[in-house]
Amino acid sequence: MTKRILPSQFNHVADFGKQDKVTTGAGVNIPKFQFAFTLHYAPVTRSLTQQYLAQQVSNADTIVIAIRHNPKVSQNMLVNIDDTEYEISSLSANDQFDINAYDYLTLVDNKKVGA
Repeated sequence: MTKRILPSQFNHVADFGKQDKVTTGAGVNIPKFQFAFTLHYAPVTRSLTQQYLAQQVSNADTIVIAIRHNPKVSQNMLVNIDDTEYEISSLSANDQFDINAYDYLTLVDNKKVGA
């Protein structure tokens, strides 16, 4: 996944944040997405070999996105893409001082109980 990504490929938008708990009138705590910032991303397609390897380790339902290197992004954050919340399963950060430094995020769907 170290291919060069063109700036024009960063044409999707994702919201980053953390999970917060909101108490309802009945006193029940409900998890809610707490927005922090928005970043542009480029979806990364996997080769067939990478897809087969992902299935072997039970990561077939994950997606991979690339963002420009951003030190504010951490592994314990949530990512909201098209009204779907994802947890960051893996963060491959490139903290070199390079104009083309990308962070690769492996995202898994954050399924809620009862949903």
